[in-house]
Amino acid sequence: MTLTPRHKLLIGIIGVLLLVGLVVYMTQDLWNPPPENTTYQDSGFSFMYPRIYTAEEYDSNAVGIKEKTDGVVTPLVEVIRYQSDPDVALPASYDMFVERQALALCGSDGPVEGLTCTDLVRTPYTSAQGLVGEELSLTLKRTNFESGTTTSETYAPLYVFNATLPMEDPEDTFRYRAVFVYPSFSTAASGNTNLELLAQIIDSLLIPDGVSTIVGR
Repeated sequence: MTLTPRHKLLIGIIGVLLLVGLVVYMTQDLWNPPPENTTYQDSGFSFMYPRIYTAEEYDSNAVGIKEKTDGVVTPLVEVIRYQSDPDVALPASYDMFVERQALALCGSDGPVEGLTCTDLVRTPYTSAQGLVGEELSLTLKRTNFESGTTTSETYAPLYVFNATLPMEDPEDTFRYRAVFVYPSFSTAASGNTNLELLAQIIDSLLIPDGVSTIVGR
């Protein structure tokens, strides 16, 4: 079959259109860059955080948001749904469960210094999504093993939202549950808390079981 000039023109136009379409497809990310934020979704909660950071899952309902720079990983914020430990006595109330868990978030001994937390302070808090919970602060005590001196500073803010489900058995060892959002202890202890990231996570936090409420008051 002999191609007429008209056929050749049509083939040429189609070829150009295909080439343009390929170029547009290959460069669409340049024209429409991905959003600055991404969503972390878990069965127990969801929230948004900037794409420049990395989410690392520790376990079900436990994730840390971290920064990776030149091969160095820095933990920034932890979002974890804790529940009462079946291997220890059930706390007498939700308040006691929160206090026990909050104090357990910090505390470590190094070769020169020991770190412990005391003096939990709790303040009612409502997030931008309408979740009712509490804002926590702790007193971080540093003990120098060589000199024996102790200094104190504040570890804050930490946030907790009640995720306890109704239980038929009040003695169920898994009765109490709460979503904790807090600056990573190592980062806070070094004085490098990323408050902007923490605020963004808190403002976008959703708990699928509904609005959290404070109980045990």
